[in-house]
Parts: sequence; C-alpha cells; structure tokens
Amino acid sequence: MKVAVLLAEGFEELEALTPVDILRRANFEVHTIAIAAREVTGSHGITVVADKVRSEVRPADYDAVIFPGGMPGATNLDASEFSDKMINAVRANGGRLAAICAAPLVLGRRGLLKGKRATCFPGFEGELIGATVTGEDVVTDGNITTASGMPAAYAFALELEKLLKADEHKARDFSNYRLPPIDLLEKCDSNAPASAEDDTRQIAEKLIAALASFEIKAVLLKTERGPRLTKYIIRHDENTSFAYVSRLSDDIALELAAESVSIERYEESGTLAVVLPNKKPRIVSLRELIESDEFTANSSKTAVALGKSVEGSPIFSDISKMPHLLVAGATGMGKSVYIHTLITSILYKARPDEVKFILIDPKMVEFYCYRDIPHLLVPVITEANKAAGALLWTIGEMNRRYDLIEDARAKNIDDYNAKLAANPNKSKFCKPLPKIVIVIDELNDLMMLKKDPIEQCILLLTQKARAAGIHIIVATQRPTADVITGAIKANIPSRIALKVSSVHDSKTILDQRGANKLLGKGDMLFTIMGSPLMRAQVAFISERETDKIVDFINSQEAPDYDEQIIADIELAAADIDKKVGYTDDPDDDDIDFDDNFDDSCDLDCDEKCDDDCDYSILQDPKFIKAVNIAIESGSVSTVLLQRELNIGYGKAAIYIDEMDNLGIIGERNGFNPREVCLTVEEWEEMLRRFA
Repeated sequence: MKVAVLLAEGFEELEALTPVDILRRANFEVHTIAIAAREVTGSHGITVVADKVRSEVRPADYDAVIFPGGMPGATNLDASEFSDKMINAVRANGGRLAAICAAPLVLGRRGLLKGKRATCFPGFEGELIGATVTGEDVVTDGNITTASGMPAAYAFALELEKLLKADEHKARDFSNYRLPPIDLLEKCDSNAPASAEDDTRQIAEKLIAALASFEIKAVLLKTERGPRLTKYIIRHDENTSFAYVSRLSDDIALELAAESVSIERYEESGTLAVVLPNKKPRIVSLRELIESDEFTANSSKTAVALGKSVEGSPIFSDISKMPHLLVAGATGMGKSVYIHTLITSILYKARPDEVKFILIDPKMVEFYCYRDIPHLLVPVITEANKAAGALLWTIGEMNRRYDLIEDARAKNIDDYNAKLAANPNKSKFCKPLPKIVIVIDELNDLMMLKKDPIEQCILLLTQKARAAGIHIIVATQRPTADVITGAIKANIPSRIALKVSSVHDSKTILDQRGANKLLGKGDMLFTIMGSPLMRAQVAFISERETDKIVDFINSQEAPDYDEQIIADIELAAADIDKKVGYTDDPDDDDIDFDDNFDDSCDLDCDEKCDDDCDYSILQDPKFIKAVNIAIESGSVSTVLLQRELNIGYGKAAIYIDEMDNLGIIGERNGFNPREVCLTVEEWEEMLRRFA
C-alpha cells in the first residue's frame, strides 16, 4: 500500500517523520510529498528534502494520506489545492485520511469530520466543524484518524500501522484465483456389482421366509438399492401391526445373518420398509457428488455434499441454512471423513476472500493438512485457551458486523455485501465481509479444560451469529450430556450422528434411538433444522485427494494471516488464563462471563431438547436392582417392580421414567410392558461411566 505524507513550510518535524519511520519499518511504501519546493523547512528550523513534489505525483495511486501538524504547516496545507486533490483521490479509493495536532482543521473545514469523533491540539476545536471533539490522544472514526499533538505522535503512527495492515489484508485481490479442478478427486465405480440383482433377490426371499416363520404373511412390492443399504418394501396382512414387526428386528437380523435390520414405516397403509445392508457395499466418492449438476448449479459459497440416501439419491445441504451443525460418532465410524468432506466441498465453491475458516484441533493431527491454505483466518488452533480466545474474538467480530449491517440498513451479511457491491464508493461501507466457518474437531477435549468459556461462547454464537455470516460445526466422539449440554443442543438444531457406542449416546445427539445400530464406516442419521430423520452414506475422500487439493490451492496463494486478529486472540486467551488460572484441572474453570444470554433458540425450529439426564439416580441401589430385574426379564412394568422390590406404584413409576430418560427401555406400547433396549454389557458400561 502507498502512503503520502504531505509537507508544507512550517510543518512539525516529529509529527511528520515518526509516521514515516514507523510505516517504512512495517514495509509500507511511504512518500514524503512537498506541496511546493522539494526542500521544506519545519517549525523547528530543520530542512527536509521531500521524496517527491506535487508535479511528480498521481494522487489516485495512494491508499492513505497523512497531514502533519504545526500551525504554519497546517494552514499552508489547508490553503493548497493539492490537498483537495489528494483527499478526493484517496476517498474515491476508499483509503484513509490522517491528521495530527492542528492539521485536523484541514479535514474539519472541508466538512469531512461532520458527525464523527475527532481530536486535535487544544484551541482548534472550533475548526472541526460538526465533529464530536474528545480529549483522547488518538481517535479513529471510520476511515479518518486524528491525534492531539506531538506527545501522541508515536501512538498516532502505531494506530496507522495497525489500520493500514488491516486494510492491506482486506485488499488482497483474488480475481485470478482458480477453484480446484474436479480431476484432483478420484473416480469410483458408481455402478452396482454384477451380482447385485441376484443378491437382492435371494435376500428378499429369505426375508419373506423369515417373516413367515413369525406368522407374518408378507409380499415383496419392490426394492430400492443404495450404495450401502437396500430398502425392501413389503405389504403385510392387516392383522399385523407395525409395532409388532418392529419389535422383531433383532430376530429377523439373526435369521438373515445380517449385521443390523431397520424397520421403517412406508408411505402406504399396510406397507413397511425393511432396510438391510448390502453384501457388497459400494463406496460413495466425493467426486460423483461434486461434479453433479445439482452441486455445480448451487451458487452458495457454503454448499456441502452430505452423501447418498438409502435409495442412492445424492444429498446436499448449505451451511448457511443449517446454520450450525453438531456431529457425533465413535472412533473410526467416519466422523473425521465427513468433516474433511464438508471442508473440501466449501473449498470447491469459495475463494479465500469469500469464506474463511477457523479450525480448532485439540488432537493436533486432524487439520494439519490445511495448515497453509489461504482460507484460514488464523493458523490451526490446538490449545484450549487459544480456542476459547478465538471464540471470544469471534463474538467481538459478530458484534462489529452487526454494527456495519445496521449502518447499511441491511438484513444480514448477504444483503450487506449486495448493497456494498451496488454502492462501492460509500464511505460508510467497508470491504465485503467473508463468511466465517468455525470447525471444532473434538469438543470433549476442550470442555475438559475450559468448559465455562467454551460453552458460553458457543451459546452466544449459536444464538446470534447466523445473520452475521458466522457458522459453527462442532464434532465429538463422546456425545454425553456433560459435553453436549441441553443448552448447546437447543441452539444447534442440525445434527449428524454416525455410529455411536450406546443407546444413551444416540438419545443425546438425536433425541432418539437408532445411531447405536448403524453400520459404521460412514453410515449416518441426520436432521437439518429439525427435519425428519434421514439415513445416508457419507461421501468418501482419501488423504491423498485432500493433499492434492491443498497443494493446488497453496500453489496459487500463500496464507495471509491478520496479525491483529492473532494478537487479539492471544490477548483474550491470556485474559482467560489470568482469570481462571491455566491448569489441566477441568474443575478449575471459574471465569465470569456476562450472563446477557438465554438458553433459548432463536431459530425457527420446533424441536426442543430434553433436560440433561440426571445420573444421580444411579446412586440408588434399589434403582440399580430394578434395572437388573428388567434386563433379566427382557421387559419391565410398574407391576413387576412393585412385586419384585416391594415398593408402591409411585416409586415404580418414577423408576420407569428414569429408565426411559437413560435410554434403558423402549417406547410405550399401550398397556404392554416396556421392552429393555440395553444388554448387560451396555448397562455395566453405563454404571462404570456415570455411577
């Protein structure tokens, strides 16, 4: 960036040369420009030879202009037509104006300070027409910076350095940036195996026979084969209820030697869908989704490929419509692959100035491959205190964006950027605002060390950040109630669950059972903004493909981190450490945050989460005995508990409700006993973890 320092006879030497020295040390191109003769004498008798005279200067080439103080020098600058040319050219470029000591009168007499905060040397306040004059040493309001006098010269220069660096960071030109070509992703055979039709027919025959063994008369209507699963649509006799068939899912799986069986309601009365795994599953490659017409035609910069449905239909979504996402899955079940798929989808859509990432990786290995991409707002964060600091900075950025959106009378970030494109020279508008996507890989690791600041920052952002273009993706392999609290769930209605280890984990992430019976390796259940639960297969991307895409992006642009943002994050992290004392003790997290938020969801979503499960019931020996009785008998009712434990109806009903909250028993089935969903091993694991 090019900076002009205007010199006139009688200028104040220190006020002129301090910014010149500081900005040149910061590698800015700074020119001292004489408005008359090249040799200019200052107010203390020092003669300076200017780099240029006004006849050698093209004003439109400069991004900022500085007016040094000194009463004679300021008066001469005010009287010069060249000052008007520089001011008009820099303003047209959206650049910065700066003045110190008496020189703010140059801006004030031209009405440039009207309605703005400003400062100047005492005695010149009347020249700052329409300004709110403060007693501060340095004041920045919009694109104008003013300072009070020579004692503030150093602070004035540092403020300009910070502002110009921020401007330089925003001004990077990505017009020649090329999105990654599709050839960087590998092709996979999208056709079903040759034996698929025979396999499907054989399994269908076995399914009908298995149902007949349970005295269920059924007829196969059709099959819908997907990459990993096949849906068998059958019609059963009128005397058989769906509830009865669904209770037989484990028995049918045993008859068919299938890993799992899912029984779902179908569109027509008297029909249901039995979902069985394919003998020869097919990989869903990310390439076949990225190169599809539906993804290519989507103009959103945050469009993502989710995978393929049970029937084999491609599934896409948009982060900005989610607008935040919760992802859970046990180790090795495909959670990390999905996160890479999501990030890669955005890299195929957005330039570095359109979407920025903040990647938080406590494990220090998951996001290492993205460490040099220009889409990163800051380097990959691996420390808990810096993660909290980054979230705190994001809250400040969210508030700053809302101020800009309000000033522009816009509704959201997209409306703001559209108005900016239509009015590029309006001084109240800044540069276009990129969307910010925060990806937290292992929330449980952060919650162990910095639970209060992390949780409260996530709550504030998920409640308010949508219109500001800030979105959060939270992933965890341990979806327990102490990690994914009820307040967090209430504000993140879009969720993806891969295979989890227990029924309780499934209820925590989805508010219902099912994720514990998935197949693993990318088999998932998901809901977007409270939509009905759907099952799909995650698209696969290999490490080799990721590396090729990252290398292609890095060959065009190097990362350009905003040093001011990094400094602000480190300052916030240090402040958190100072308040709580940085230790590895998860109970040593007593930072006080503003309580100016509630736990309600500001999104149009009717789905609300249950309160966190109360594990204190596991301290009750009689309740533990009640669960043991239920597991032994395979079902449980209040009558059974009253008889076996010699307790009243009220106590037995409480125990039934607690078993339901903990995911131990199934749904109500009229007046019939409630079926037990846990095995002995799963119950012992729950006791070990929570009792």
